[in-house]
Amino acid sequence: MAKFGSSSVFYLVDGRSLLGSKPKGLSYKIKAEHEEATGLGDTILHSLPTGIQSVDLVQTGAFFDTTNTHTYLSDVADSPQETLAVACCGFGGNTIELPFVGFGGVFKAEYDVISQVGNLTKANTKYGFNGSVEQGVILYPLAAATIDANSTTVDQSAGTTAGGAGYVQCTAFSGLTNVIYTIEHSTDGASWSTLITFSTITSAPTAELVAVSGTVNRYVRAVVNVTGTGSATAFVGFKRN
Repeated sequence: MAKFGSSSVFYLVDGRSLLGSKPKGLSYKIKAEHEEATGLGDTILHSLPTGIQSVDLVQTGAFFDTTNTHTYLSDVADSPQETLAVACCGFGGNTIELPFVGFGGVFKAEYDVISQVGNLTKANTKYGFNGSVEQGVILYPLAAATIDANSTTVDQSAGTTAGGAGYVQCTAFSGLTNVIYTIEHSTDGASWSTLITFSTITSAPTAELVAVSGTVNRYVRAVVNVTGTGSATAFVGFKRN
């Protein structure tokens, strides 16, 4: 059985890696909500599922700073309006075919800054998502690309007709005219067709979640196409339904 430690974690929100502030903890919780249904004459408590899930993504113990990470988190927390976001995290390493968890949709952040005598100032963040939470596989680990490239093929054992969802997180962009990330699929691992084309990227940070319906073939891979001279650093993941 494989075991993983804190060095195996990555954490991306809207094209920003939030590990730079050295958080001490990261967790996500998915809860199936129930309604209390105990009635007269019952001798034990009863509850019934509502068909609704709640999702929390929590970061604790990060060092407080005054860079764009703080500005981004505090702006989100200050807004009384709904905010769209894309988040991806992994606990088993930043490697092709390993699992990741993707979050997308409307979210609200709770941002707590904590200062104590004798200690560096810390910040905690809690995201509550009202959208999708999906457990998929990494197709393109967070890495810099300077030329066109195809990722290693991922064999997902069988095809599906239920669609899926692709995630891209671009954390850095420099010099290039643009970069386009796509996800391709194949029935045999030799002949490929486009499954998802993400929006053309011309700056960072940026992130996108794209859902597809219908057939997804057995084999999948990520493809990078760059225009110009420079580099882009991005992560691509996919969840098969």
